[in-house]
Amino acid sequence: MSNAGKPPKAPSFNVKQILRRQDVLYEKLFLDADLVGRDLTGDELSRAMVALAGQFPGTDASVVAATLQPYAGTYLSYATCRDIAWRIAGNVSRLRDNEPVLTWTIQRDYEWVPVQIRSFESVLIKNKHKCMYTMKVLAGSPCTMTINDTWSRKFVGYVGRRIGFTAPWNKGPLKHPAELVNLRLIVYLDPTLSRPGQPRFKQLECPSGMLKWNKQLIGKRNRWLNKQPWYCPQGFQHRCYECHVGYLDCDASCHPTTREAT
Repeated sequence: MSNAGKPPKAPSFNVKQILRRQDVLYEKLFLDADLVGRDLTGDELSRAMVALAGQFPGTDASVVAATLQPYAGTYLSYATCRDIAWRIAGNVSRLRDNEPVLTWTIQRDYEWVPVQIRSFESVLIKNKHKCMYTMKVLAGSPCTMTINDTWSRKFVGYVGRRIGFTAPWNKGPLKHPAELVNLRLIVYLDPTLSRPGQPRFKQLECPSGMLKWNKQLIGKRNRWLNKQPWYCPQGFQHRCYECHVGYLDCDASCHPTTREAT
């Protein structure tokens, strides 16, 4: 175990490319091999291994087998297929280095990974209001897992400034903790803090590509995008964090699902 002190320089992650690769792997490994809706056993497992080897020529057969073996016997629903494809897409460098993409059990090494904040909830802990966030890991050893973390309002403000919000007197200040939802950053996973089923971190960064993504989203929420007015697609005037529409229906939303309007 290394890098217990100052972390190495944060790498860049091309999230768009990872998600595009997920689509390709889903198609090549599962759709083309006619595996969706089947159990991954016997001939089906063999077909999946052949398909995966075809996407990564030169990778040892034992590495391909070790990557898919944890899913042996699994029913391949659409969601499961997408999840497997995403885990592989988020760890392509491992396969190219002839290392299997194993399912995550515990954080064994210090590791930078990209995450996207997916939900926020205000909680009361020891009579203090805290902000609980759920983050989706987009690549790396725990790819597709979620990280749950609870932050003070002060720390939320610190994170906000690090990942794209402006000072209060400029055009893009953080006005509500929910506005962190759907923003991206990278975090430095710490094996000394992590527990089975839950990666943990203390340090974070926001590379330029993610900062650009975040600022575009923050701009929409402030009705200002690329130096031009941006109008709410619903025609609403209230703030995005006050809206009942979820981000499954509107890119600028600050929570997942659309609620009943009040």
